[in-house]
Amino acid sequence: MRGSLMAADGPSERDALLADAALLGLTPAQVDQMQAATRQDTSAEGVWPENVDTIWAWLSVASQWRVSGVVYLGLDYAGVRAALDALAISVGPDLWSGLQVMEFAARDVLNAQLNR
Repeated sequence: MRGSLMAADGPSERDALLADAALLGLTPAQVDQMQAATRQDTSAEGVWPENVDTIWAWLSVASQWRVSGVVYLGLDYAGVRAALDALAISVGPDLWSGLQVMEFAARDVLNAQLNR
């Protein structure tokens, strides 16, 4: 599969993978390291399936902060709404609640870092 640094099924695909990697300045050893890292067991890590939509929405709006001086107040909801609409992300009560949970947690962490 050309264009994928993470998958190579068989010798010819491995050759193509290494050729693509070489174009990016990667050595075969670096490709092997990347592949090994992606094969690690991550069953205890990651995002629970029921939170995936909220995470994608959050990543889409995480730059929409209202700031006063050096204090993070919260997300600019008009900017959040514009970004979600532009990306055709449907917002229901569960998604909105999840975004607010992330907003409040991020705000507290960001403001705590300012007070160090």
